[in-house]
Amino acid sequence: MWIFRKQKEVFRFPQSLFETFDHGIDQFRRRTRYGPSSRDNPSQWDSNKRKGTTMNLKARIESYQEDMLRDLNRLLAHDSVAGEPKTGAPCGEAVAQCLEEALAIARELGLSTRNVEGWVGEASHGQGDDYVAILGHLDIVPVGNDWTTNPFGEIRDGRIYGRGTNDDKGPLVAALYALKALREEGAVLTSPVRVIMGTCEETGGPDIETYLKSAPQPKAGFTPDASFPVIYAEKGILRVELRKPLKTSDIEILELTGGSAPNMVPDKATLSYCLDGESTKLALKGLSAHGSTPELGDNAILKLFRSMKQLDRRLAPEMEFLLDAFADVNGEHLGIGLSDEPSGKLTCNLGQLMCDGGQMKLVLDLRIPVTFTDADVISALRLKFAPRGYQLSFGEFTPPLYYPEDLPMIQSLMSVYQEVTGDESARPIAIGGGTYAKSMNNVVAFGPGLPGREEVDHIADEFIRIEDLLTWTHIYAKAILALSNL
Repeated sequence: MWIFRKQKEVFRFPQSLFETFDHGIDQFRRRTRYGPSSRDNPSQWDSNKRKGTTMNLKARIESYQEDMLRDLNRLLAHDSVAGEPKTGAPCGEAVAQCLEEALAIARELGLSTRNVEGWVGEASHGQGDDYVAILGHLDIVPVGNDWTTNPFGEIRDGRIYGRGTNDDKGPLVAALYALKALREEGAVLTSPVRVIMGTCEETGGPDIETYLKSAPQPKAGFTPDASFPVIYAEKGILRVELRKPLKTSDIEILELTGGSAPNMVPDKATLSYCLDGESTKLALKGLSAHGSTPELGDNAILKLFRSMKQLDRRLAPEMEFLLDAFADVNGEHLGIGLSDEPSGKLTCNLGQLMCDGGQMKLVLDLRIPVTFTDADVISALRLKFAPRGYQLSFGEFTPPLYYPEDLPMIQSLMSVYQEVTGDESARPIAIGGGTYAKSMNNVVAFGPGLPGREEVDHIADEFIRIEDLLTWTHIYAKAILALSNL
């Protein structure tokens, strides 16, 4: 529900914020690259405001390019996959170290920072509870296989590569520098702004829940964790586990694995087996993609099932059943082919395969259209799998998110996007991916993926274009202004 609050105080925005910089490129260079650095002296922001700096916002952001790339590389250097919880590091040491790095960057930019019990980092400007939230995450999915670049940061040909460049470390750097740009422009925001950096978006956890125990809900905000323009609808998410003993006649299964996370299309699946006293290892490769868009990947587990069908007579009927059940990614063969007008078709990703003690486990990631719930799929899945001896267990359902397109927050963000990109035909969209927008009131997903760009989340050689990083920062700076003034 959209919450309107009375502003405590209203300030007048300087006209210079929106004027085109016309003092010449030489003066621009003197003021940015060769003048006093506000990074070294954050109080310079205040003096800039007093002096009435008239630099164009876009040009100022472009002057940050070198610093932004350096700081993004600092975050990419951390393999911040969730690990074993420790005191002060509830998501593991690697995530905790990345969180401290991000807070250090924010302090260097002159922002106030707070570490909330190791779960969340906050970088803020201004005081008060009626705040604007920019909500992102520092944790990443596992690097996976088949990288041809450095997964922990590499700049090449106008791009920066690394796990988390797009999801979600790059967008967080853009948000931090957007706030820096506004302050250096002398903008006086009508609301406080908080960049909130979570630590367990990819795996699920109480990071934002913990944050909200000591903080109110925001008056408005966005999460840069999806695509442009504004995401007004996000499908519900349900994880399903299927378990069944595997019985063979010709081979002895030594190891059976596939996939590294439920929300990734598996790019590798492996079977080790013994036949007539001889051990063999079979490894199948696929193409990874985000679990919300399984149609963009090539599932290695299904490839392995096709091979297993040929290896063992007793396994063949079970493999045939599974190949038929997962023959499409929209749940049609599972009896759950749901669809609606706001968000489109249900998707089903067969994300993981394991075998322990002779029992096979499959993990499914379902993205359910916004007008349906988990109750609309659970009974059909039981009907499909229980008669064949499968045990089913269901994770906690993440409900869908759905805001009317005519909300002031939605309209403000759309206007900013259209102004910066010139794309007047853009309209709000719905996605299957779950974002942090579901974890806070009055927050929607907004970027960073630009129309026509490759889908790079959760795949090998994840990257962003440097020009896009600057565009994001420009959009986010204006978005912060717009939401602050609601």
